[in-house]
Amino acid sequence: MTLLDRVPYVRQLWTMLLPHVPQPADEFLVKWVFDYSDKEVEYGIVRASKKFRQQTLEPIVVHKYVSGVLKNEREKRSQGFTKWARTEETR
Repeated sequence: MTLLDRVPYVRQLWTMLLPHVPQPADEFLVKWVFDYSDKEVEYGIVRASKKFRQQTLEPIVVHKYVSGVLKNEREKRSQGFTKWARTEETR
């Protein structure tokens, strides 16, 4: 799947899980799909959907939250502390 194919997928996932929050700008989406795997992006959006289930916030707060989750998970993974690292070790 190419980068351009992945952006609509992320938009669709966002709409399903966070319908009350406007979608991120292209700059966020492109960065997420360029820097992270589909599984990581899904994880970030799912975490945001659980945290901000029915809250009314500025959309940028949610967008930055997802970016932070992705960054933090990547850092933890590089140190071997997350489920992503354990999954990759067993392959």
